[in-house]
Amino acid sequence: MKLLGYIRASTDRQVEDGFGLAAQEKMIRNWCQQHGHALGRAIYRDEGYSGTLPAPERPALAHALSEVEDGQAAGIVVGWLDRLARRLVTQEAILTQVWKNNGRVFTADQGEIVIIRVIRDHLRDLEASASWCWYSFDFTGATFDGGDLSDCHFQHSASFDGAKFRGRTVAFNFTGTRFHGGTVTFHRAEFGGTVFFNRAQFDGGTVGFLGAEFRGARVNFLGAKFRGTHIIFNHADFGGGTVAFHAAEFSAGTVDFQRARFSGGTVGFRDAEFTGSTVIFDNAEFGSGAIATFDNAHFYDGVVTFDGDTRLEPGANVTFEGAEFGRTRIAWGPLLGPAGH
Repeated sequence: MKLLGYIRASTDRQVEDGFGLAAQEKMIRNWCQQHGHALGRAIYRDEGYSGTLPAPERPALAHALSEVEDGQAAGIVVGWLDRLARRLVTQEAILTQVWKNNGRVFTADQGEIVIIRVIRDHLRDLEASASWCWYSFDFTGATFDGGDLSDCHFQHSASFDGAKFRGRTVAFNFTGTRFHGGTVTFHRAEFGGTVFFNRAQFDGGTVGFLGAEFRGARVNFLGAKFRGTHIIFNHADFGGGTVAFHAAEFSAGTVDFQRARFSGGTVGFRDAEFTGSTVIFDNAEFGSGAIATFDNAHFYDGVVTFDGDTRLEPGANVTFEGAEFGRTRIAWGPLLGPAGH
């Protein structure tokens, strides 16, 4: 791929700190060589120009963007993203200009810049003037080969309905993200990798996986906290996939697996704590090799139900080893009882 290198240093101090033009150029050339990309013409240099300036006020950057627009290069590569721009709004404007011309942007330290990273940066600070925390996002039907929305704040909603998370090595990361009464849905999505919600916090919102398919995939909610949150896995299909809520904390919320199908899949709540919460497996199907484990979990003033036409095939396993119950009701239904652990 033919790329244009862009380097920038606004002060002599940046040169002393290792952000100088020569250091950036070496970084870019090494990265292009390692990844098989060709650098077109000379590397574009803006020396003495601030990263807060818009593209038209930086002659070298403006020239590089013009070449991408004319189709003379496939994109731009910089050493670090802040060499392109220091302010999020300026970064957004430059990235949008490249993307609208079917171009691509790379950094030597992190690889290709994708829209998910831009969104993440706008979602990490509730107080920032450029914050997008109150926006809604629609990724319906999109295909992801990874992404990072960790440590973000969702005040509204996001839809990943029908999205495809490809490949067994794919990871999508919501670690440490906070959902404040918003709704995040993955209805009918297809998972082939891993989605992390580790240490995420959910306050009164909804996380939905209605009819989602997990084919050997893994969804982790390790150490997550749910306060009055509704988690929906109704009609989800776990074909050897795993959903792990180990050490998660639930208060006054609901985890709903009604009519979910576990054909060799696993759902785990080891060391989880439930206070005034409800876990529902009504009419779920557990095929041979399927596992639902609540080992060492703590239940207080809650409900766990396996009511309705819950099916437990030979070889399936539901365990509560070491679990503690305080004023908690467990409803086994007509087909599943203590002897069926």
